[in-house]
Amino acid sequence: MFPEVHREVFAEFGHAMNLAQALDQAIVSCLIHFHLTPEIDAKLARDDAPTEPIALLFDKYIEEQFKLTLGNLIRAFLKVTTIPDDLQFRLGYAKGRRDFLAHHFFRVRAPMFASLEGRDALICELRKDQKVFLDMGMILMSLRDTAPGSS
Repeated sequence: MFPEVHREVFAEFGHAMNLAQALDQAIVSCLIHFHLTPEIDAKLARDDAPTEPIALLFDKYIEEQFKLTLGNLIRAFLKVTTIPDDLQFRLGYAKGRRDFLAHHFFRVRAPMFASLEGRDALICELRKDQKVFLDMGMILMSLRDTAPGSS
């Protein structure tokens, strides 16, 4: 069992990673809106109805997207829509922070666990990351919801 004094750091880390995964969800939602739905609509407009049920097409598409890394999801998203440079930068920053948390956080920050000040700094860092992921997900959902064709 982990010492009680470390539990809050682990809880904040878990929350940050959960929000990073929610960012993946937001990107997949945007891909559905900006890529899959227009593709299906175009087929229907040409009287070229998909041979599979549309619900199955959505399920397969979503399953394929969730096989991608965050970087590949971002690349796929940027292929199907244009976003301002500052949002591209923020999305890249969010990816970098997610990568740091997933691959380096505990190894690089391990010495900080030794003191109360260090643990407080870790909690602060993780809460900032949580805000990065949450804000970026909200921005993407707003883009999706205000784009032409949104209902």
